[in-house]
Amino acid sequence: MTVGTMCTACQVSRSGLYRHRQGRKTRAEDMDLRDEIQKIALQWPCYGSRRIAAELGARGKTVNRKKVQRIMRNDNLLCAVKRRFGPKK
Repeated sequence: MTVGTMCTACQVSRSGLYRHRQGRKTRAEDMDLRDEIQKIALQWPCYGSRRIAAELGARGKTVNRKKVQRIMRNDNLLCAVKRRFGPKK
């Protein structure tokens, strides 16, 4: 049987089948990734999603920039914008 016929026979969506097959392993990996992103964001507050994704790549974790951006948005980790010219004193 193909995956499509099994899904229609069981009245389950194909994406639901694959999500069920992944299990809880990916959730634990996501939590590890979230912790790593938070550490980088605290260490370098001016880093955005592109730089954090590059830093994760340098640390040996392959992750998409959009996933980093989504995690940063959910955790409210905004990058601090540096001002080029400050007020004169």
